[in-house]
Amino acid sequence: WRDRPSVMGRFIERWRQVHKRRQIDLRCSDVGTVRGFGGAGDKPRTRRKEPAPLQYLELPRDVALHYVTDASEAPAAITAIADAAIVGLDAEWEPDSSSDTPAATVQLATKDACVVLDLVALATNEGGLAAADAVVAAALANAVLVGFGLETDLARCRPLLTSLDAPETRELQGTASSLAALVRRTLGRDLDKRLQRSAWGAMPRPLPDDCVTYAALDAYACVMAYDALDGEPVAPATAARDLRVTEDVVERCLGRGRDRKRGEHPKDAALSFLSGEEAVGGYDKRGGAARIADGSVLFVNWQGRGENIRTTYFDRKYPNAIADGSVTWWPPKNFDEERLSEPLHLFGRRGKSSFLYLGRLLYVGPMAQAGTAPGGLVLKLLDAEELERRADDGD
Repeated sequence: WRDRPSVMGRFIERWRQVHKRRQIDLRCSDVGTVRGFGGAGDKPRTRRKEPAPLQYLELPRDVALHYVTDASEAPAAITAIADAAIVGLDAEWEPDSSSDTPAATVQLATKDACVVLDLVALATNEGGLAAADAVVAAALANAVLVGFGLETDLARCRPLLTSLDAPETRELQGTASSLAALVRRTLGRDLDKRLQRSAWGAMPRPLPDDCVTYAALDAYACVMAYDALDGEPVAPATAARDLRVTEDVVERCLGRGRDRKRGEHPKDAALSFLSGEEAVGGYDKRGGAARIADGSVLFVNWQGRGENIRTTYFDRKYPNAIADGSVTWWPPKNFDEERLSEPLHLFGRRGKSSFLYLGRLLYVGPMAQAGTAPGGLVLKLLDAEELERRADDGD
């Protein structure tokens, strides 16, 4: 029986010998195999020891916290945060809001002080937003601004705070997959994110103390993590709105994609592939479109092979499709349809695979097919023939 061609064959032969009460010719090398069936010589299984949970990062008692809801509270905040060399910034907004919804709060932090500017409360007071802008301007007078996903936060804050138009920045997003992961790596602490999806824009003012502390802590964590990196290069990621597509994009990218790096968002990988930049940020990753300097990039998901339509968010409401050189696409909320006259580029994927560049698009018009969800658009895929040729050739 030792000459049977496979392990399974040997196992079947042994089972037959035991079942028919035959004698088994055991050799030393076989004893371990028999023990695997629960013999007396089995070693007791040991459970893997769970690592001790990390302590949560907290604001030290000697760090002053200023919660600003009125213009009269701004001078004290300016005194506390002015003249710093490094200032951390973070912002909170209403969950699931559109990408053009302004921030509800903006937080600034140094090693010694944190300021939470309640933009919702300040907007209801005369001169409130002007006072908030003065606090930000004073904080950034001689400082470098650091943050995680900084361009996204800045895009939410700029409609209300003009002093954030063009600050000198350092982006931490390329150093870890999330701010919590970065804090774990650099500070050995965990970030309590349970209040992240609070109703920042809708809840009554003033905010509860735990919400104010949570908001301040993210900005403070950016400062401390940046300091802990201790000279590790932290370059600002190129903002999507600054990207330009070169003339050879069809030859270089059509029908192809790029595997994303660890911790990288699939849309970041697609925009990096399209533009040749190492890192891209500063856009709403939840939306189906990203604004670039000379047009827009559309992202379309199709249902993956073998996926149950009830267990995936792809195509549940909006049957995006590509057929015969035409694309049907449902834009995100508050999408500016004037952008449809600009150059358009399409990335698509099935399931959760990498995005592939499918070519340039030309807007045809609104979708008029009966029985479909409202708001659908029809676009023509300009590079459809070349895409098909490359697919047939296996390029």
